Amino acid sequence: MRSPLALLGIIGATSIAHAQSRADQVPPSRPDVQLPVDPAPSDETRDQPAQSLPNPQLVAAPPEPASKFILVGPTDDTISHHVSFSLNASYTNMFGSLDSKTPISNKLSHGYSLGLTAGYGLSRYVELELDAAGSMFRSAVDCMNCSARAYGLNGGIRYNLVQGVRFNPWVRVAVGISTFRLDDTIEKRNYLGLQWLNATIGGDWYATRNFGFGPMLSMALTSYFDHPSNSRTSVAAQWLAGLNVALDTAGK
Repeated sequence: MRSPLALLGIIGATSIAHAQSRADQVPPSRPDVQLPVDPAPSDETRDQPAQSLPNPQLVAAPPEPASKFILVGPTDDTISHHVSFSLNASYTNMFGSLDSKTPISNKLSHGYSLGLTAGYGLSRYVELELDAAGSMFRSAVDCMNCSARAYGLNGGIRYNLVQGVRFNPWVRVAVGISTFRLDDTIEKRNYLGLQWLNATIGGDWYATRNFGFGPMLSMALTSYFDHPSNSRTSVAAQWLAGLNVALDTAGK
């Protein structure tokens, strides 16, 4: 009985000694090395005074630049609810036909025209105008004894391109009625028709506050429906170039 127990004791002691020898062979674990997050300040940095960070709430915003306004002429309205008058004298000529059987160039040459216009300001730039004009024409080569007179009354709208300055350019569009009297060697003929387009451009320079003058150019188209001959209605055209003298009650 002693020999088996002794054998078991020898085997157990041998196993414990072998395990102990393997544990002694495992190297010990090294502790973790912690690196510094911020480098240590040097003597030069340490001697400088501490700098305070700016507070964004205490920083004053720079002032905004002042707005710049560009003024285009005076702000006063010198047209609305004001009355104006103008007188014009023009060199004029006609072409086309009084009717389908009466060409104007065979009867008449150039002439002269006088016109009077009254206006009332509807807004800052727009005027309602009433215009009356009369023209006299000389005879042409084909009709040495011919002469003619034309009269018209128109109502229209005038648009002033600028406001409150010395030079005032403008445009006007009007319609109205026109009469024409032709005297030739045979008879006197009277015509009545509609001046369905009268377009004028001009510009007045005001030498004083209330008086101005300047050039004007006009074109008128007329159809005479009441004519003595048994012919078809045609279109007569008249152009004018002259000088306009204006009276502005409000002043520029």
